[in-house]
Amino acid sequence: MAANAPRTQRLRGRIDSAVVRRGTASDHDAWVLVNAKHGRLLLKHLGDNAFEKGTPPAEPGSEVEAVGYLLGGEFRYTTLKRVG
Repeated sequence: MAANAPRTQRLRGRIDSAVVRRGTASDHDAWVLVNAKHGRLLLKHLGDNAFEKGTPPAEPGSEVEAVGYLLGGEFRYTTLKRVG
């Protein structure tokens, strides 16, 4: 593994919908993960189109645990499950 390659992380939070990248040419409605430590993170399944909202990864408002890569203000997940 490369020294600066992102490591997988496991995050818990609540699924919500929000306008992301507001004030830019890239603003759009997307699913977000609201997490106590990181705040609101754009939530995308690894490999999905970055600008398509798609179906919710879990029911909005539900608590989930996701495994993936934290890249700035985005969390690109490989797996996601409802908890609680």
